[in-house]
Amino acid sequence: MPELRLLPEDICVDAAEGSTFSEAAAKAGIHLAHPCGGRGVCGRCSVFVNGRPVPACKTPASGGSVYIPDAVRLASKAILTDIKTYDPERNRQPRVERVTVTLNPPALSDPASDAECLCAALSERYGVKARIEASCLPDLPGSLREDNFRISPVIIHEDDGVTVLSFARGPLYGVAADVGTTTVVTALCDLGTGHVLDTFAQPNPQAEFGTDIISRIVYAEETPSGIKTLKEAILNTLSDGIRILSERAGIKPESIPVMTVAGNTVMSHFLLGIPADYLRREPYVPAARKYPEMRPAELGLPLMPWGRLKILPSVASYVGGDIAAGVIALDLADKDGVNIFVDVGTNGEMVLSGPGFMVACSCSVGPAFEGSGISCGSRAVRGAVDNVYCRDGRLFYGTIGGPEAKPGSVCGSGLVSLLSALLRKGVIDRSGRFTTPEDYFTIAPRVTLAQTDVANLIRAKAAIYAGMSVLVKQLDMTPFDIDRVYVAGSFGSGIDVGQAIDIGMFPPLPNDKFRYAGNTSLAGALRVLCDRAANAEEAAASITNIELSVGNEFMEEFTKACFLPHTEWNSFGFLASKAS
Repeated sequence: MPELRLLPEDICVDAAEGSTFSEAAAKAGIHLAHPCGGRGVCGRCSVFVNGRPVPACKTPASGGSVYIPDAVRLASKAILTDIKTYDPERNRQPRVERVTVTLNPPALSDPASDAECLCAALSERYGVKARIEASCLPDLPGSLREDNFRISPVIIHEDDGVTVLSFARGPLYGVAADVGTTTVVTALCDLGTGHVLDTFAQPNPQAEFGTDIISRIVYAEETPSGIKTLKEAILNTLSDGIRILSERAGIKPESIPVMTVAGNTVMSHFLLGIPADYLRREPYVPAARKYPEMRPAELGLPLMPWGRLKILPSVASYVGGDIAAGVIALDLADKDGVNIFVDVGTNGEMVLSGPGFMVACSCSVGPAFEGSGISCGSRAVRGAVDNVYCRDGRLFYGTIGGPEAKPGSVCGSGLVSLLSALLRKGVIDRSGRFTTPEDYFTIAPRVTLAQTDVANLIRAKAAIYAGMSVLVKQLDMTPFDIDRVYVAGSFGSGIDVGQAIDIGMFPPLPNDKFRYAGNTSLAGALRVLCDRAANAEEAAASITNIELSVGNEFMEEFTKACFLPHTEWNSFGFLASKAS
């Protein structure tokens, strides 16, 4: 069994016979992203053996040393935990609460059981059916008689009534989670106050089987037990988050009675072990859009076994519970004027709202802004170029980690910034072609932007613009009728709106119409966790989905947007001023 030395950590592991570099690194807790699902065709998981790059997913691990760059590691990405749209003061109707009721002592003339008396009292208070979890019954007689039939049960409000979950004393806690394609964030919340006590962020380990959802669906289809592997990967990650948050807070995870989860439709399917095969085949039908509430024990999560796990419903195949959560977090249905909520990732999901309507769509942006398919692209890792600016006629750059971080790649915000700078400087023309003798641009030593990279970026930004254009046209509007644009997600947190407008990713609206919304998926999951007035099913049902693959409208808008910034360039500020 050869010994492998992993650099730069200088960790030694024994590589099993026939194992790959990826598998050997995983033994040491270093997990790598495999954009192609580990098929060895993309070259995006390259590690360096004796200075030579090799694909970690397919190359047998020999003895010696291997250098693993930050750009291929799952854990090196900065994960967004910003929940600025979550306001704990608004949670006036707790989903889980402790209530106090006083019952009449039993008598020979009234043979009702303890359980019947408690349920009757709760039904009278709330005007709904009440029941008790079987696991609580052993504690009921003693708890009732401790304080002369005055009892304070922990109850959960459900669609069809209230249920007693526990007679435990002390603070009540809940967990909310955002299960993203790339990252998973869990939050521990005090259910009494609605305040978030702590958050924990991790990479989604499913990225080992493909960085985008289509690759993972293919993996699940083609690999024996593939769906089981993906389910276990995400459940283990959620379990780790629950345990770590509980340990930090000094509480027992099994005392936590409730958890909410928001994720896209594919992530929700995988979480429950549901095949997502038909989501990638016309007519793109999910197995389910609504998911029944479950007991954590059914999935092996380390919470109160008979508590409740609520997975937020999806709107459509590619507009998931994370978007329903965002609509809740932003109170989009109640906002004045015309607003658009945009969450950009491998998919671009957006919701247009106005008086009496909410319309959504999803467009395939591709992984370019997450660094995949770009020769020197990466996620937001240390050493990634994240902004480009002009000074005294020259272009300069900044990197994640500051000046001491050696540049090794370009992340999404850096790609937007670079494209804007090259267009403004005339290094590329409106078609994206280089005007210089070279068909590439050198940002830093060994960090370049090639002609094919520019083409990929133009297609990605065009999809976002086209999606927004189709949505507003559905209601006989133009982008200039939009009063506010809410940009969510980790990619949205890093981009400069002005530069995004320069390249035609967003319509040329005044900068003050744009708002950065943070992690709206987690914020919405928290709201549903803490406030039963936040009805996720109602929010999802109120959104009308538009399937962009039907008809030619999206392709027409997409084609027009495949220029910098757009074929109708005179609407975009700096180019219009140049022309005049």
